[in-house]
Amino acid sequence: FPVTIPVEMDLSGCSVRDTNIFHHFEFPLATSIPAGGYLVVAEDTAAFHAMYPNVQHVIGPLGFSLNNTSETIRILSHLGNPYQELTYETPQSSFPS
Repeated sequence: FPVTIPVEMDLSGCSVRDTNIFHHFEFPLATSIPAGGYLVVAEDTAAFHAMYPNVQHVIGPLGFSLNNTSETIRILSHLGNPYQELTYETPQSSFPS
């Protein structure tokens, strides 16, 4: 989730969840998104760094994978309140079956 504000965003104690109630990742203490920057939460940090060696601000492991076709991802505050939500969908193939 990119930050569009000019200050650092502290995510300490916040969590990421998807639509499966058992999927939960808690940001460690002192985790933040740099001002105007980004933070990648990778399922496999070693594999991610191998594919994208120049990307900084990567943490993990996420502990679960996201659906390839559609998913709703939520960031919850340290109190469990919804902070941010993102839903994505991949387009259906336009080729006939």
